[in-house]
Amino acid sequence: MNWKVWLALSIGVVVGFGVCVCAQELVEAKRRSWAKRSAAECLVLSDALEKYRADHGHYPPLDGDLTPYLTPQYLQWVPKQDTHAQPLVIALRGNRAAVIAIGAYGAMAEGGAVVRPKSY
Repeated sequence: MNWKVWLALSIGVVVGFGVCVCAQELVEAKRRSWAKRSAAECLVLSDALEKYRADHGHYPPLDGDLTPYLTPQYLQWVPKQDTHAQPLVIALRGNRAAVIAIGAYGAMAEGGAVVRPKSY
C-alpha cells in the first residue's frame, strides 16, 4: 500500500474514535440529566409535603391523590412519575415522609432535602 492509503486509514481511525467518544458523552449527559430530574421531582414533592406539615401539623393522606391537598398553595401540579414513568413512592420513615423515585435513575428525598441520589 502506498502512503495515501495509510494516511486515509489513519485519518479514518482518528475520526471514528472521536465520533465514538462524543456519542458516549452524549449518552452519559442524557443519563445524568434524567437522574437529576428524578432527584429534583422527589425534592419538590418532599418540600411541599414538609410545608403542608408545618402549616397543618400532619401530612396529608399519603395513600391517595395529593393534588387536592398540595395544589395550588404548595405546588402548581403534583409530580406523580419519575423520568422512566415509574410512580413516585411516598413512605413514612419514622416521623418524616420520604419521596422515592424507583426508576432506573432513582433518588430519595426526605425532609425537603435529597438524601440519596443514585450516582450521576
